[in-house]
Amino acid sequence: MYEITIKEACTTGFWSCLQPTDWIQMISVIIAMLAAVASFVTVYLTRKQFKEESEDRKKQYRPMFKIKAFYDGEKKGKYFFDIFNEGFPFYIVSELKWIGNGEVSFDHFNGQIVNKSNNVEIDRYENFTLMINILSEGELSGNVQVTLEDLQGNNVVMQTPKIEVKDKEITNGIKITYQYLR
Repeated sequence: MYEITIKEACTTGFWSCLQPTDWIQMISVIIAMLAAVASFVTVYLTRKQFKEESEDRKKQYRPMFKIKAFYDGEKKGKYFFDIFNEGFPFYIVSELKWIGNGEVSFDHFNGQIVNKSNNVEIDRYENFTLMINILSEGELSGNVQVTLEDLQGNNVVMQTPKIEVKDKEITNGIKITYQYLR
């Protein structure tokens, strides 16, 4: 024979009918819920921090090319831009392209520039020199798109500021000197 004890229904209210073991169970459920919420918040903040750090790492390993100097060439329509990298150094130029109206040809070479004054070295930097040969007459404007390649073969595309030309002469050369490629 089996004995079953049946509790009498509590009519005085929910909270007053709870036994001490019920209180302990309810408190442990609340603590578990708070721990679950805290772990979700921790996961969210960790992901957010990881994304921010990876963006910072990308910026750290990204090249920052700046036009250091602008020179007129020997012939009308020929110009040189010394462009140096202030960022991560391991990038080489793989392609140059004119984006704008008119016809322009390019050449470039990589090198190290050493500036001296009275046989004292003032400045030394790695750079690439961009040689622009303007073939079209009249007014034209555009940007030079520079495609760079890193050590792993990934491409980074940057552009010079807008270059304005009138009768084979760059009219805004001084304005684009010391500007960054974007």
